[in-house]
Order: sequence, then C-alpha cells, then structure tokens
Amino acid sequence: ISASNELGEAESGVLGAVAARPDRPAIALTGGGAFNMSTQVLATAFEYGLPAVWVILNNCEFGIERKGATKNFGRSHPWYSFTRHDTGEPWNPDYAMLARANGGDGVRIDDPAELGPALYAAIESRKPFVIDVVQDTNVETYFTPNIDRASPNEWGASYTHQCSLRIPS
Repeated sequence: ISASNELGEAESGVLGAVAARPDRPAIALTGGGAFNMSTQVLATAFEYGLPAVWVILNNCEFGIERKGATKNFGRSHPWYSFTRHDTGEPWNPDYAMLARANGGDGVRIDDPAELGPALYAAIESRKPFVIDVVQDTNVETYFTPNIDRASPNEWGASYTHQCSLRIPS
C-alpha cells in the first residue's frame, strides 16, 4: 500500500510495486487532486498489464493545500476547490469512468460499507482498477486537527510514522 502526499508518488509508485511483485496486490491511497495530476498512470498500467489499484478519496479539492493556505494566510484561493463555474457545485471527474476509458475498470462508491467489497473486487480483477470514493466534505478529515500536515517542514515532528509503512517480503 502506498499513500500520496499530493506530489504523485503513490499514483505512479504503485506501478513499480506491482511490476516488482506481480503476485502481490498493489494499492495506492490518494486524493482526487493528486490523482488529477497523474491520470496518465491508468494508460501506462493498461499498456503494461499492471493490475494496480487506486483508492481515490474524492473531495473535489486540493484539501491539504486549501487548509494550509487558510492556516498560513487566513484565506485560500478558489483554485483549491474544484467547482462548476456556472452552478458553484463541487465537481471532479468520474474516476471510475476514466479508468474504463483507459482500458481498466472502476467503481464509484458513496457508502463506506461498499469499500471492502469494492477493494476485494479490484484485487480479484487483476487489471488496473480505480475505486472512486466520494467524500462527505462536512466531516473532518484525518489532517484537519491542527492542520499540521499543511506545511511540509512540520511533517516529521507530527507524523513520525510517515514513510514507515513496509510491506513484508
């Protein structure tokens, strides 16, 4: 399992993980903003037959950046949140549809109870697979308390387990 920090490591890194160990599931946990910057990984995964799985926490924004700007500058810019200009409604691509357009498969889920079955289906499919998890943006996220992940120079002190996840060989 690989987790993103909005720089695209998880989105691309999961391909390296599954290429190195094709017998083991490879899953990336990422946000919609980070995935928007790296959608070409779907085509690469299909081209090379890499059965990676992306679980996208889709909150229609660059959440960490918005929270960081609000913390550090007392405001955030409109480009942090993805909205339709004509209606003001939150918007992001349908990542499951995007996965299918690139030769993979995917599901979009709204109910947390659907996540487990979707994850098992994704792993069993043995093809590139996206699980697009629609987020309730009214619920505080893991990063909300103290917003300490907003500034990269503070990450080490607050999340000492950062980069400590190791998959046994």
